Amino acid sequence: MPRGAPPRYKRFMSNMSNRYSRRYFVGASAAGAALTARAQTSPSMPRAGVIGVGIRGAHLLKTVLQTDMARVAAVCDNHEGRLKAGLDEAARDKPTGYNDYRRLLDDKSIDAVFIATPCYLHKEMAVNAVEAGKHVYCEKPVAITPAECNEVARAARSSKKVFQVGHQLRASKVYQATLDKIHSGFPGKLLLIKAQRQHESRSVRVAPGKEWFYDRNKSGDIIIENAVHEIDVFNWINGAHPLKACGMGGCNLFQNQPPGRSVTDHYIIVWEYPNGVHVTYTQADYTHNAVGGGRWEHAHFSKMSVDVTNGKFYEPGNQEPVYEVKIDGKDELDAQAVRSFFDCIRNDKKPVADVEVARMAVLTALLGRKAFYEGRTVSWEELGA
Repeated sequence: MPRGAPPRYKRFMSNMSNRYSRRYFVGASAAGAALTARAQTSPSMPRAGVIGVGIRGAHLLKTVLQTDMARVAAVCDNHEGRLKAGLDEAARDKPTGYNDYRRLLDDKSIDAVFIATPCYLHKEMAVNAVEAGKHVYCEKPVAITPAECNEVARAARSSKKVFQVGHQLRASKVYQATLDKIHSGFPGKLLLIKAQRQHESRSVRVAPGKEWFYDRNKSGDIIIENAVHEIDVFNWINGAHPLKACGMGGCNLFQNQPPGRSVTDHYIIVWEYPNGVHVTYTQADYTHNAVGGGRWEHAHFSKMSVDVTNGKFYEPGNQEPVYEVKIDGKDELDAQAVRSFFDCIRNDKKPVADVEVARMAVLTALLGRKAFYEGRTVSWEELGA
């Protein structure tokens, strides 16, 4: 966490630090019968179902309840304890419980679904939810391969329903105002972006069911599961995807922790965007917050430099910002993202983080991953996307 980071980013980083605790989630067989009585809801409110109620899904469930813009009509998880906890949390709305997500999708009364399962299940569940005629809020990443990203995108484009992905920074008041100021031309021509995501840890603890994160074929590696948030910001600032990337990475501290681990614990990437703009990005799982730790995005322009993370614009030679973003109230990223989702449903609007935003973020991450996996410069065309 950067020194002096405001509470909104501390909350965001706390959410991100729970990346290891999302429950291994696989649809059960037809044994997924309804477990509780169906809720009686107001016809004016969407009826929502939450698929996957591990730490991330449980947080989304609470957020949906707190927005009071929908009724939680169903909760799904194949782990009995998590399912019961989810049903208890949403007891106000008297939701139906399922241990097979397909049975939830078969429920014609469900208008919208939230998908908060491990990364490798997102494509299948998202496509099936679209085909079932649901509005979809899918946690990031939307998928973990180019082919999967394209399949989800095709399904979402063919639907008249809302499809939003959990890139919460797109819903941030600070980021929105900062990017609006950047795109107005205020800081000048974009030259360079430097950013990082550094975690403070010297140990790995894995509870049963959490092993999927450490398998690159299930999580996409840390660059997909974690860093896709910042990577989306790079595309947002540039208004484009990169042309090529180079980088290096590996696993220096956590080799074979846990046994069979195939994900990295650090990497460094440089992406090249149109107009010669370069983005340098590092991620590591063992830094100290007092020694360069935390996460931030800094963009440098022809007239000034911008602390994108905190919405501050600096002119050369001036230690105080020449312009600083001010917002009304708190910057509650998850709540704003969920409210925006329901607002899009009600008013037939395009989400701030739609399937194309999410697809491009994953492809950009995959470009960087391919570069440091293979130790060479890789072009966008090589992704075959």
